[in-house]
Amino acid sequence: MSPFKNLKEILGEDLFFKINHANILVVGAGGIGCELVKNLVLCGFYNITIIDMDGIDISNLNRQFFFRRKHVGMYKSTVVASEAKKLFDRYHSDGEDSANIVGIVGNIMDYSTEFFDKFDFVLNALDNISARSYVNKVCLASNIELIDSGSAGYNGQVHPIIPRISRCYECYPPPTPKSFPVCTIRSVPDKPQHTVAWSKYLFEIIFGVRHNENEESDNILSDLSKKVQIDLNHLKQLENSETDEFIKNYILSMFDFLFNSEITSLAKNEDVYISKHKKIPVPISWDGALRGIYENKDLNSRENVENSEQSVPSIKENAELFFKSVYRIITSRLNEIGTSTICFDKDDKDSMDFISAASNLRSYNFHIPLQSRWACQSIAGSIIPAVASTNAIVSGIQVVQLLLMLTSRLKCGAESSDIHDSARNNMISVNRFVWIRSVPVGRFIICPEELEKHNTKCLICSQVLVKIKICSLDRWLLKEFVEGVISKNLKLSEPSIELNGRCIWDPDLLQEEQFLNSSSQKSLSFWKFTDGSIISITDFSCGKFQCDAVISVCDANRLKSEKELQTHEKNGELYTISIESTSSCLSNNHNDSDLSESSDDEVLSEQESPEQDAKHKRRNPNMAEAKEFISNKRR
Repeated sequence: MSPFKNLKEILGEDLFFKINHANILVVGAGGIGCELVKNLVLCGFYNITIIDMDGIDISNLNRQFFFRRKHVGMYKSTVVASEAKKLFDRYHSDGEDSANIVGIVGNIMDYSTEFFDKFDFVLNALDNISARSYVNKVCLASNIELIDSGSAGYNGQVHPIIPRISRCYECYPPPTPKSFPVCTIRSVPDKPQHTVAWSKYLFEIIFGVRHNENEESDNILSDLSKKVQIDLNHLKQLENSETDEFIKNYILSMFDFLFNSEITSLAKNEDVYISKHKKIPVPISWDGALRGIYENKDLNSRENVENSEQSVPSIKENAELFFKSVYRIITSRLNEIGTSTICFDKDDKDSMDFISAASNLRSYNFHIPLQSRWACQSIAGSIIPAVASTNAIVSGIQVVQLLLMLTSRLKCGAESSDIHDSARNNMISVNRFVWIRSVPVGRFIICPEELEKHNTKCLICSQVLVKIKICSLDRWLLKEFVEGVISKNLKLSEPSIELNGRCIWDPDLLQEEQFLNSSSQKSLSFWKFTDGSIISITDFSCGKFQCDAVISVCDANRLKSEKELQTHEKNGELYTISIESTSSCLSNNHNDSDLSESSDDEVLSEQESPEQDAKHKRRNPNMAEAKEFISNKRR
């Protein structure tokens, strides 16, 4: 008997029907992502899209169970989709629909609201803050429920986000990563974390973007740039027969400066180290390292570890690794040195070899225990080793929260494309923010909490969302769009506009003739607008006005057929603009006099039923009055 038949009996025919037809987006196909897709498949979800940009590494195999050794080097998302289909088919009885499980290789931050609008729910299985913030923002703009998750060792969390009702990912910013004092990293390190941080700064100075002498740099080692950066102009002018010797001499000179002469200079300040009860630094010479005179069993407790990445290398091995990693980066990526193309990546072999070797050599200088390459990688990438059982618990709770959301929709009679307020209100009462603790709280390691309401001061979920529909990105010029659509309809005098974290329109730029005559006359497509792009609009001349706007592209006939919205025309181009979502920020940004100056139906609102309008007023009377005022102006 198919296990899906048991599920139907447990969950009920109606809920199981919703499970079969819900369209789910899973963002991330790593430790949590693999467990999550497995749980979704075994619960009967037919339509799953998985997106991830990473490839499969051999280190993934111990906890990401969809992957086998034969998959190493392949993309995670496509392998997970393929293996999930096989899992579905294994429990699939004759006569049932086949699963629609798709794997997409890509960066989720390259996808706009147009992509997200296809899905009913989004489930996060991400490991970085920037991507989670982006998904949170787009889900709010698309009005899609999001279930975020994360794990760190034996700790984990599951966070259901109900758009503009419950707390979003940005309502209370995550803690900032721990940083170390500059003087500690530069002069008196006493932990492997300090030397790894120093190595990452050094990597950036040697291979990353180069600054002029007059330019300020955030890098704490910027004063060493002349001593450690290779002369690219001279190198490119050399004959092929001369380049190899030049590169080798450069590496040896840099090695001597960093680990010998610089350390000798620091060691002269004996009082500094004596006052801090620290040992005086010990320099390392290249010849001495190769002869093995620095090997110390107390510092290098080498063990018979089969995996070389988990054994602690000797000073000789670190010196050789430092030389080889720098040589490989220069010879293989010469044209990229000095540009933003090269940046530290914990998964890049040459980058990690450099960090590991440089960190250990400096650790020896300051009497700090040396670390294995694996340990250095964990520190450099701020990695807390993943635990498969934690990932399994987190993903299981995610699916439980998803089932609760579907149950709320079913109970309130709301279809996935038409979510009523009652369904959302039911979700906030039954869904839970769940913590998984490494140490029991009372008698529990799984600790649910009621969902908090959204923070009214949050700049992401507590502001107006404007929806703008246009017919073409190529025919709209930036200047016409800002002045003729945004400024005119939102009654803004000095708007600033950001797209993908980049400021593309600023009042100060309007004073520059070059910007007015060239950049502002470029099309929206030139500025990388796409269908579904989200722009952030601020105007401090109008109080503290801030909102997001979603730009959608549709054909003219469809635009004209919009019954709820009035179609406008600017220079022959049609557009509509509407306030899609409400928040308390409008009452803070526009007072009654601001609204009373509005001319005929420039800012349009979507029509609501009397019942919805009454609820709307109870939730947010200031915003409701504003919308009622605008509607009266239209009539």
